[in-house]
Amino acid sequence: MELGISYLRVSSKRQLDTAADVDPDGNSINTQRDYTQNKARAMKVVLDREFVEPGNSAQSIEKRPVFKELLKYLKAHPEIKYVFIYMRSRAFRDYIDAGVTERQIEQIGVKLVSAKEDFGQDEIMARAMKAVTDIMNDVSVKKQGQDIAVKMANKVKNGGTVGLAKIGYLNRQIVLDDGRKVNSIVVDEKRASLVAQAFELFATGRHNLDTLYETVCDLGLTAPGRNSP
Repeated sequence: MELGISYLRVSSKRQLDTAADVDPDGNSINTQRDYTQNKARAMKVVLDREFVEPGNSAQSIEKRPVFKELLKYLKAHPEIKYVFIYMRSRAFRDYIDAGVTERQIEQIGVKLVSAKEDFGQDEIMARAMKAVTDIMNDVSVKKQGQDIAVKMANKVKNGGTVGLAKIGYLNRQIVLDDGRKVNSIVVDEKRASLVAQAFELFATGRHNLDTLYETVCDLGLTAPGRNSP
């Protein structure tokens, strides 16, 4: 039997801890593992090793350390003939990256296999279908990014906030005068005075960041939802 390896990737760390699909774009590690193992078994290929890229949303292959490690492993182990991925959209976010990377893999005698996508047996048509798929994945990622940016800007324009509140504030849903509910921030009554005191202490010039940290910890400043400094 021939040997292969698998590459599993999620965009956020929470996807590592569930077997359920948590967003429309991708599946958990467990789901990807099931598909790649079943595909390898159907092709009578033994998976020698599994590479997992945890919670790395980088679009470029160059910014994914585990995938770069995978490429080095392939060069050092010529007995590996296949790389199994869940879907091309999991491995590639940029169509140029997809073409260049697959060509690199092929040049060392390794075939990239998508467990959930069937591109057929005709090599010419298969390459064409892969290219179309990669371009559509690329467009989808970029359009989603634009859409998110517009929605976030609209949210702020309409009185809402994005992201976690800084220490001294709390995330809360508030009701505006017109009855609309928006996610906003409010002053954290428990910590606000301590945060203000931290700035006042630092302004005296008698503290560096280390001594300031120790002082506000002694005063009782903790992170929201935690008892630790």
